[in-house]
Amino acid sequence: GDWARGIALLERGLASLDLDGPDLDGPICYELYYHLAIGQCHQGDNEAAALSYQMALAVDIPEILKLGAYNNLASLLQDEGLLALAGELYEQAIALDPSFATAHYNLGKLKRQQGDLAGAIAAYKTALKFSPDKPEIHQNLGVALLKAGAIAASQVAFAQALELYEAQGSAQAQLLRRQLSDLHLL
Repeated sequence: GDWARGIALLERGLASLDLDGPDLDGPICYELYYHLAIGQCHQGDNEAAALSYQMALAVDIPEILKLGAYNNLASLLQDEGLLALAGELYEQAIALDPSFATAHYNLGKLKRQQGDLAGAIAAYKTALKFSPDKPEIHQNLGVALLKAGAIAASQVAFAQALELYEAQGSAQAQLLRRQLSDLHLL
């Protein structure tokens, strides 16, 4: 809840590190920058958050441990309209861990935003291979398929999304059911 206090504590933690010495080489430094960026995003300071994510990525730890920073920075840049750079970061995260479903899902949203429906569909399908229980992935796949004119396939994806939302007791199930009914897809 208290983001300003959390940010101040993270900044104090960073100030206590020897950033010219071995502290820049450690997971503690990464975690401080990473969580500082999350806090800055919640406070609406996207410029500072982007810098903090970049600082986290510069820390000398194994690249595989930086998946969250790659993905979150890409999402932030996507929101800022820097789509090509965001795409590169999603691809970097996927190259580090091809089973990282969140990066595939976010890449799908980016591809759809760019009008690349085939790329979006492929990314959503890959995300579903690794995370088949996420209704939002099925729903977004349904949207991309519908926009691509694959109505029957979109209905299957939407039905799966509805089933999963209902199993979770999510209010999103009602909203999606209403939207599909309005589109005569139910």
